[in-house]
Order: sequence, then C-alpha cells, then structure tokens
Amino acid sequence: MPYNASLKRSSAMKQTMNNFIAHLPLVKTSSKAIVIDAETLQSSKALVARGLDPANIVVINNEEHVIELAKNAGHSKSMVGISTEVLRKLHSRYDCIYLDFCGTPERSQTTGWDPEKDILMAADKLNDSGVLIVTFTTGHIRHGVRKALLIRPDTLTKAHQVQYSETSPMISIILAKTRSCQYLQTLERLYLEMEQQVQKVQPNSKRKRKRQHETERVRVTWKTDDRDDYKEWIGKEFYGTVLKKVKKGYNIKYDDGQIVDNIPCHWITRV
Repeated sequence: MPYNASLKRSSAMKQTMNNFIAHLPLVKTSSKAIVIDAETLQSSKALVARGLDPANIVVINNEEHVIELAKNAGHSKSMVGISTEVLRKLHSRYDCIYLDFCGTPERSQTTGWDPEKDILMAADKLNDSGVLIVTFTTGHIRHGVRKALLIRPDTLTKAHQVQYSETSPMISIILAKTRSCQYLQTLERLYLEMEQQVQKVQPNSKRKRKRQHETERVRVTWKTDDRDDYKEWIGKEFYGTVLKKVKKGYNIKYDDGQIVDNIPCHWITRV
C-alpha cells in the first residue's frame, strides 16, 4: 500500500476525488471518515477544510512516519498497518470511506491484504447513504477492470466509475449504501462537476486535441448512431487503447479485449 506522494500531489484524479469527498451531501461537520492517505495528507486535509473534526478522520497507512504526521495533524485515531488489518479494529459508523488502494483487485499472497474483505468490512461500517470509494490498478492482471467491478457487496450500489492512467491503468469506483436512483445520480453529477473544475485548471486542459498515437489510453463516448445493432450503445462510455489511425477515425481495443474499428475522432477523449 505504498504511495508515490509526489505523483498523488499532482494527480488530477486525486484532486478530483478529494474535492468530491469534501462536497458529499451526507458529509457534515459531525461526520466521521476513513481515508488511506499519503504523507501529504491530501484527503484528510480536504475533509478538514469541509469542517470535519480531525479527530473524526482515521488515516490508514503502513508507514509509521505517515501516521505520526497524521496524529500531529489531529487525526488521533489513525493507525499503522495495511487496511485489512486496520479496518477490523474500527467499530464506529462512517459517512465516507476512501480506500485509495495502490494494488490490484486480487488478494495479496505475501502481505495478507485482501481488497474483498476490505470492501465488505467498509460496507458494514457505513451509515445509510454513506459513500465508499475504492481505487485499483488494473494493468498487471487479466480482466482487472471486471474483477474490480465484481467486488461489491449487495448492500452497496455503484454510483460511478472512471478509468484512467497514471503509472499504470487504474479504476476508481464510487459506491453508496442506498438504492435511491436519485441519490446515486446526485453523486454522479457531483463527481462530474468536480472533474470538470479540476480539468479547467490543469495545464494541459486548453491544448488542442492531438492525433492519438498507438497504445494511447482513450475514452470513447458513443454518440448518435442510426444502426440498429448499435443503438443500445448510444450515450455509453468505453475505455481502451488506440491500435491505429484509419481513414474514418481510429481502431480501438477496449479493456475487455473487444476491437472496434472506425471510431470517429470526435467520440474519443484522451485519459
């Protein structure tokens, strides 16, 4: 569970998610939260800025110096260790749990870290309408995205997912302890709003679109399509890798292995 703190500090995804948790509708000044945080304490700082009592924010990290920094910042209940060990020791109820894992969705054979157990334990600790966010790397195992999405207890419902790439392909999944479609849509809109705000201040956000190169990660947003076989895809997003430039656009290999030819350029966004 080690962090690259410098990378996290400049990560657009990390900034977006920290803004998201700080603006969650359920989160109040009296709320409690759990975060896996780096030495920069970006996530816990975002919640403190919202008005949360630092003592109500539990920071998890397996580095002792990070937990020392967290306790010095007032996060007195923070614990050293991997999340699977720490979560079973926590017995409060929380409105927000942000598990920014650096591992794959598979159980570690060496450290004892088990993401499936983590998510089950986190779900039990959430208040009604509480939000759990998990982040995995998906680039080092087969069917990483599918495996990440399958780790979800029945008590939680997916509000949003986003695939992106930093040092490797990643996925962040927002889950909520609710069945309310309206509330789930509110969470999704909030995430997209936070994402847009961060993109506006990113140095590359105003650059013109460049030709996508082979192996580049992209998001495909399926737009108007009159073909009967493809109408169900309209409005949906898919993630994959550019294979090559063709006359009518690009050939894309989706993360599930499917190859789709002639995707129009205006459907494609770099991620």
